Amino acid sequence: MSEVNIFTTNWDSLIEITCDKLHIKCIDGFSGIYEPFIDLAVYDDEIRRNGEKIKIVKLFKIHGSIDWIKERGSIRKKINSQSEVEDEIMIYPTPLKTREVLSYPYSELLRRLDNEIRGKSKKLLIIGYSFPDSHINDIIKQALQNESFSLFIIDPNLTIENVQSILGDYPGIFDPISTTFEKFVDLLTSEVT
Repeated sequence: MSEVNIFTTNWDSLIEITCDKLHIKCIDGFSGIYEPFIDLAVYDDEIRRNGEKIKIVKLFKIHGSIDWIKERGSIRKKINSQSEVEDEIMIYPTPLKTREVLSYPYSELLRRLDNEIRGKSKKLLIIGYSFPDSHINDIIKQALQNESFSLFIIDPNLTIENVQSILGDYPGIFDPISTTFEKFVDLLTSEVT
């Protein structure tokens, strides 16, 4: 597999740091090096080396990131701690969240999530998401209406009953795997090596 799409509500930089350590190209929706600016069209670029696709992660941060800022009227990525910050660009868990996700770039990132799981992807793996966001849950419910779609969940605290009470009773929902992220990564890496 040369391309993995990761949609996350987390603000941290864990995925970007991991990609760097593993020497995997991470496309995060920004262009530019000195003053990175939001450019969601980069997700549509095909990247090849010597005519062959390379391993990449396309990272969609659907609630923003700790390093996104609004500077001089545009959304940029903070590259050092001395950037003049007008406004952080993150969606916080407040009553305003529903309104904020309707604005750019969040609405476009959610559209891409919808296109991905209702289009070419037939499987969705959720790690540590306890379904608090109705705007994301609605997209997942739509995908679950397709009988060939499968939902896999890794969360030590969720049961199938919890998930079905939020999303509904669909045959594509598999019993949540009750493990921590750390144990899941250990399992994956032991299978790969």
